[in-house]
Amino acid sequence: RSSDLEISGYSQHRPNPNDGHMQMKFENLEGHLNIKVYNSTGILVDNFELRSSIGETYEYSAKHLNNGIYFFHITDGKRIVTKKVVIIN
Repeated sequence: RSSDLEISGYSQHRPNPNDGHMQMKFENLEGHLNIKVYNSTGILVDNFELRSSIGETYEYSAKHLNNGIYFFHITDGKRIVTKKVVIIN
């Protein structure tokens, strides 16, 4: 299974939960993006950057993370979007 994490003013991801493989698509965020992943206790477990074009899809593997609830904080420097993702490996 994989999950789509779509950031577009409102965000959607399907299916949720997922097995750690997901696609991220940014509809209204472009340029330099910083993505921080926190576990359910607020500990930062991953942090990465990418350059995004509107509508472009990116693959992300969370296989290194344990089963649980994670929060993806995505910012383009002007806006911050937070997305809850459940991972079941």
